Amino acid sequence: MKPSKRMIGIIGSTAEGIYFVWGILFAGWSPMLAAFGYWIEEAVVFLVTLAALFIMRIWSGKRMFIPRFAFIYGFMFFIHTIFFTILAGYMGKSDPAAEKIFEVFFWLFLRGNFHYPYGIMTDLVIITAVVTASCLYTVILRIRRAGPDPSVIINRSLGAVISSHFLLLFGIGGIMLADAPSALVVVLIVVKILIDLSGFSNRGSAVVTVEES
Repeated sequence: MKPSKRMIGIIGSTAEGIYFVWGILFAGWSPMLAAFGYWIEEAVVFLVTLAALFIMRIWSGKRMFIPRFAFIYGFMFFIHTIFFTILAGYMGKSDPAAEKIFEVFFWLFLRGNFHYPYGIMTDLVIITAVVTASCLYTVILRIRRAGPDPSVIINRSLGAVISSHFLLLFGIGGIMLADAPSALVVVLIVVKILIDLSGFSNRGSAVVTVEES
């Protein structure tokens, strides 16, 4: 039986989700590592989508709505980054992984003294690699299917950050702040996988209409 286009399109995000579930259930991850992974995913999707739109603009000469995408996505990403940084700083009192992630962010954004994240550096590197590969796979498929139409790429990239990533980052934050079992984070990740399977996030947000593009 030949897999559907939807199934092919979510291979990357599903493999990523399974990796996060494995990390929490079997590798003793703090939920902050999963939250870090989804924050990285937002950043990579933003950069890859921008690069794709610039390339499409050069090749086709058509309007690609880059400022509109950059403003809306950038605003959402900024809000998520502020929340994630505050969460890491607050949870750093009781969670060593959160403390180390906060120290890295503090250095990255404020250029304070850099503290090497001993104990989780390997995890951070692997998470970043897995997420980057997943995002590249997904966005490249979107470009191949969209052709010169920027509305598909923009709306689906925004759909992901507005729906599933909002659920994940704020959901994981709520679970950690409530000191609830880490298994609930696994439930959130499974919900995210099911959202991808349903195609809900791929419906996107109608930021750019087909008529405009």
